[in-house]
Amino acid sequence: MAVYDVDYSQNRLEMVKYKQEVYDWFLDLDSASRIDFICSIFQQCSPWELRLFGTCLEQLARKDYHVLKDFEAKANDHKELEEMTNILHQGQNIRSRLIVCMCLMRSRPPNALCAKVLYDLLSEMDQHLRILSASVPIDEKLVADVRLLLSIAIHHPAFTFSQRQDFINQMEAFTHMFGAPPSDKTTSHAMKDAQCQTYPSCVVSSC
Repeated sequence: MAVYDVDYSQNRLEMVKYKQEVYDWFLDLDSASRIDFICSIFQQCSPWELRLFGTCLEQLARKDYHVLKDFEAKANDHKELEEMTNILHQGQNIRSRLIVCMCLMRSRPPNALCAKVLYDLLSEMDQHLRILSASVPIDEKLVADVRLLLSIAIHHPAFTFSQRQDFINQMEAFTHMFGAPPSDKTTSHAMKDAQCQTYPSCVVSSC
């Protein structure tokens, strides 16, 4: 029994140590890598685990419901989304707005109209980026925004399988052109800018 207790305590300490290392590693990831990692983890979970995670996430999301209500309505209105054009050249604000819309777009009931608008926007962005990168240096913040948008799109269930496959191909070409994301938090500014558009109170303290 004593040997068992010692082994259990050691295993417990090792587990706590590894959990902290995972936490620290995750906190240092950029937003695009966080989304890709968590969605990949979900793919490895059992159905009952996914139901539990869904319930926990619903509870966490409720506290921001009133803040995000108006933004969510706009994110699921295809006419609002159609006003966003030429997102590469309109600056950080329009890309941050697009990030918010992508995150808040509903997948049920089938949201084909909004998904199609955003699919066309991202496809147009990809074409313009290829042309632009051949002539001028691309700003790091723009690269971070595009990587984040593609990461969201790849995993978002509102898009069809074919659309998400196109996003995967775009991400592969994008990574070939600009490399993998850095290992620090520099590209997390893209999500922070999006949060600042959603939560005005954070503009002074965080942005």
